[in-house]
Amino acid sequence: MKLNSKTTVNRDAQKVWKVLAHDFDKAGEWMSAVPKSHKIIEGDSVEDSPMVGRVCELSTKADGPFADERITYYNEENMELHIRVVPKNGKIPVKENNVVMKVKSVGVGQSEVSWSSDIDLKTVGKVLYPMLKMGLTKAFNELLEELKYFVEEGKPHPRKLAKINNQAA
Repeated sequence: MKLNSKTTVNRDAQKVWKVLAHDFDKAGEWMSAVPKSHKIIEGDSVEDSPMVGRVCELSTKADGPFADERITYYNEENMELHIRVVPKNGKIPVKENNVVMKVKSVGVGQSEVSWSSDIDLKTVGKVLYPMLKMGLTKAFNELLEELKYFVEEGKPHPRKLAKINNQAA
């Protein structure tokens, strides 16, 4: 399954790139679907990459589902980042998701972020394809909306704040 999304952010491309690439391990600060994230310490990093990858916890449960996200390509100059996302510990109908993220300047203080996913589905995912495609498209669009808000406003999107408040209650 291939999915593509993009958004325009009213901030300089370097600010967006900092959040996506330099602070790659800090996705839990702004992604509402990720309660917590951390840097992967062990393993080989690709040339010029700031890190090997990250783990995004998808639940607040100690043994809950998570995504192992490894950087497979990194280009600082072109602001392009490829990651291989492998879901673990849950009934997630995806084998892996190969993501390409790009940031480019489209004007003074304005940038465009594109997100392309090439998703390899498990058998159950193939059965659920129409619903899964709709749900993942919505999730990726919300992710870009949350990134835009975080970069423009300097704080997490209200959706992320609501999840934090629900977890604390």
